[in-house]
Amino acid sequence: LQLLPGRLLAAQEDERRRIARELHDDLNQSLALLAVELDVLAAAPPASPALTAARARDLSARAKELSSSVHA
Repeated sequence: LQLLPGRLLAAQEDERRRIARELHDDLNQSLALLAVELDVLAAAPPASPALTAARARDLSARAKELSSSVHA
């Protein structure tokens, strides 16, 4: 019984580290994908300015979603 509090704290810290790694990995993947899509848009913009604007709005919305996700 004397060891239980220490083991519980260690388990909590392990879980926190696991969750932090998972969040970090997910965020990095999402940011990398967003960066690639922005590079593609810059390298080969759609023929129509309206399509370019629509794509930019979509990517902006994704960036805002990522920001909200990080905040949450």
